[in-house]
Amino acid sequence: MIRGRRILYLVNAFENDSPTAITTALGKSMHAVGCEVMFLAWSRGGELQSQLNVSGMQARVFGCSMARNVLDLRRHIKKFQPDIVHVALARPTIGAAITRMTLQRKIKWVAADHGAHEWQEKGVARGKVMDMIMPRLLSMMDIVLSVSESAANQLISRGVKRGRVRVVPNGVDTDRFCPGRAVDRKSFLATCFPKSGNRNIFLIGSAGNLRKIKGYDLLLEAMPKILAENPLARCVVWGEGPDRERLVARAGELKVDHAIQFFGFEPGLEKFLPFLDLYVQPSRIESFGLAAAEAMVCGVPTLVADTGGLNNLVQHGLCGQLFTAGSVDSLADQIVKLSCDPIKRTALANAGSRRIKEHFSRKQMEEKVLAIYEELLGDSDPV
Repeated sequence: MIRGRRILYLVNAFENDSPTAITTALGKSMHAVGCEVMFLAWSRGGELQSQLNVSGMQARVFGCSMARNVLDLRRHIKKFQPDIVHVALARPTIGAAITRMTLQRKIKWVAADHGAHEWQEKGVARGKVMDMIMPRLLSMMDIVLSVSESAANQLISRGVKRGRVRVVPNGVDTDRFCPGRAVDRKSFLATCFPKSGNRNIFLIGSAGNLRKIKGYDLLLEAMPKILAENPLARCVVWGEGPDRERLVARAGELKVDHAIQFFGFEPGLEKFLPFLDLYVQPSRIESFGLAAAEAMVCGVPTLVADTGGLNNLVQHGLCGQLFTAGSVDSLADQIVKLSCDPIKRTALANAGSRRIKEHFSRKQMEEKVLAIYEELLGDSDPV
């Protein structure tokens, strides 16, 4: 049923953030089963654009005002004549909803929402406005995809029609992320922490956007207590974001800059995750936790905050550990305990890897979305 159909994907930018990476993976999988696929970016280009074009899919960038982008979207829809328009994140969703109101075409509309917290990061005033308009706009879509039960419940509590919401967890590329692809740990540590010598370092790692919601300030504040209990603890954080300079400065103020390194975005993260002794996701709010899932499938014991989708991802004490979200003491205590218990870490690592392979693989995600597409194209009413 899906073969030969046309699908238009609308993302915010062609940058390699988690929502865009997930959406482009979906597009590639639909292209592989015989669909004609087009990608449009609402605001700006990025490294993924050339990859999509090379793969045989059209990829274009708008990058103008809302009004101009809506006109451009209408023009592309009329020319491409998609059967499905699939949008991701807030601005593309707003533009798609406006466009839908102005079109008299039989098109199925799918919106992927990656957490209502995205609306709140626009500032207090804009956050309140977004809280009012986004549920209404999402309810205009035929289907709203949510990455976890927690995120879905947030949407429904804010007024999104329950019958429109489907939970499709993010999927991990288990061919790319696996235990056996690590670079040399000894060389890495010698480069990052040369003053630590050749000792038995306990290496903590994390990856994500460096902004308040991700909680990296909490990890920093926990470092003095962690080092007091385990002087050989070291931490590496991969990612970029608006808080980077502030975090680096705070590490100096706390006198823990010898023990924590902030790296930029790392496209080859699968080469570094497997040699970590512990992966930590300190988020204040998290709709899913893709980086944590990638660490888990690499066989790394994982500690995450008990918030949002992380509660759905990690079963406490079985395939990972939870700490109290927002609590520096809880975070530090859990890291110290796990650093002293290699047997526990091994058990968590093994169970975590199995859980991701069994429930959160990229293939499972693609199959669920494909089934939803086929349902929509079969003219069944989701409400």
